[in-house]
Amino acid sequence: MEPTHDDQAQALLHAAERSLFDATIRLEQALAALGRKPGVNATTLEQAQLWSSLIQAGLAKLGQRAVAA
Repeated sequence: MEPTHDDQAQALLHAAERSLFDATIRLEQALAALGRKPGVNATTLEQAQLWSSLIQAGLAKLGQRAVAA
């Protein structure tokens, strides 16, 4: 039995969810590491804040799509 487009989409959505979860965990670890280090490099802190904003925006967009569906 060949996978349907729905099966394929579900597998891709699951992979995306897992990737987002992994990225969130890594970001939390990075922020914790930055919190333990005095004199954090401003560029590194800005990068962490940008990633945090990107992840939050992605989660908000997913939430909006889930409500609309």
